[in-house]
Amino acid sequence: MMVTYVILATSIFISRASGQLSGVPEFRESFLLLNPKSNLGLPEEDTEDWNRIWVRTKVVPKYVPNLPTHRLFVRFSNGVEVRPNDTITTGLMISKPTLLWPTDPVDLYTVLMVNADIDESLKDNGGGRRRGSRVFIHWMVSNVVEVDMDKGTTVLPYIPSLTVRDFEGQLDQNPEFKQCHLFLVYRQKSNLIVREQPECNSKTVSDRLVFFNEFLKMNGLEGPVAGNFLNNLYTGFVTDTYLCSLSRCAGRPFPSLIQGVNSQPYCDASFQGEQKTFVTPSNTNNIRTNNSPVNNNNIQNNNINNNQGTNSIQDNINFQNTNNFEFPQLK
Repeated sequence: MMVTYVILATSIFISRASGQLSGVPEFRESFLLLNPKSNLGLPEEDTEDWNRIWVRTKVVPKYVPNLPTHRLFVRFSNGVEVRPNDTITTGLMISKPTLLWPTDPVDLYTVLMVNADIDESLKDNGGGRRRGSRVFIHWMVSNVVEVDMDKGTTVLPYIPSLTVRDFEGQLDQNPEFKQCHLFLVYRQKSNLIVREQPECNSKTVSDRLVFFNEFLKMNGLEGPVAGNFLNNLYTGFVTDTYLCSLSRCAGRPFPSLIQGVNSQPYCDASFQGEQKTFVTPSNTNNIRTNNSPVNNNNIQNNNINNNQGTNSIQDNINFQNTNNFEFPQLK
């Protein structure tokens, strides 16, 4: 099989080739045995209803020129399942989701999760409109055989959806402000070679901030063969923690300097010396969540009835001791 290097915005990663190309992942096989009529767990609404949401919300062609060939099943560990145009807060997306889609066993796939609206959060124009819109890649896994994500090659580790923008240097607290986040699966033309890098490094942001069309072309990605999308809201402490870590790693405020979000001393690259660690809000002692189950039937019906998929799923999270929050010890 032909070999290609993964080309990011500012660097080329080089390393070992991927592993075996044969076999059906046990998870997918078990899932189908337990749910023989589930169509890979996808909602039972007609494909036309599913596709209509993409078009009516203008996600196609604004962000993606054509409809994904298949529906992409996205489920988080807390039971939240994503339907096109659902609104979901970051607190419900801390752990990476399970993804399922129809596959061909001879193909290799790249899975992407991107913020398609990141340009409206950035101060610069990225080189002009002629190059198209930029996206921020929250997650990239390549060389995926069928749906076995664990055996794929993680190019960019998972970061949950983040949505924020400033108004004259202050946090824009408009509760209606959302950004579109896409889950997309592409077919690879060749095996992609990747060199793993530290999760926190000077290119943590620049490697994730790309002109999408150029990125797909350079890496030989065809499709999308499957897709889903959601709207994400600013989510207080969770969003702030990730933006602070991204700013520290990059050595500059990301996406811009916002008072009270990434302006604290511990968000600066010089904080406590040169060593840097990507910090996440993983201490569950500081987070209390509402564990009430999500009624996925209501989500599905909402998508069908209004053809827009405007369901809002929000985590009822109360963050304790945030005023006295101490940044974890760097390693």
